Amino acid sequence: MATTLDSFSEEKFLAATPTNVFSTTGSQKKYIGKFTLTNTGTTAEEVILWRLNDTTTPTTTSPGGNWLKKLTVPAGATLEVLQLAGHVLDRSMKIAAQTDTASTVSSDVSGTTESS
Repeated sequence: MATTLDSFSEEKFLAATPTNVFSTTGSQKKYIGKFTLTNTGTTAEEVILWRLNDTTTPTTTSPGGNWLKKLTVPAGATLEVLQLAGHVLDRSMKIAAQTDTASTVSSDVSGTTESS
């Protein structure tokens, strides 16, 4: 079993529909050390985040959706998503996200990957 430092998502722009930011394979686990969102736009953007099994489809209803966190990223700002720091994604899991306007908010996620 090997553990390595890893950048899971470097400046990946989010879509306006639920899209995977990163995922694990059947032989990996990932520990999230840091998760940031940067809004390059001129207006605030709502971002929805999910931590799910690979086979689960993200839902956005409120209440009742399976999202983990909804947050607003101010225009021109970078936020650290503390709710995801320290989370472990087991085998075959994913982090998904969506924003109001496609290609306006980017994610940067790093941590460690354990492969078996």
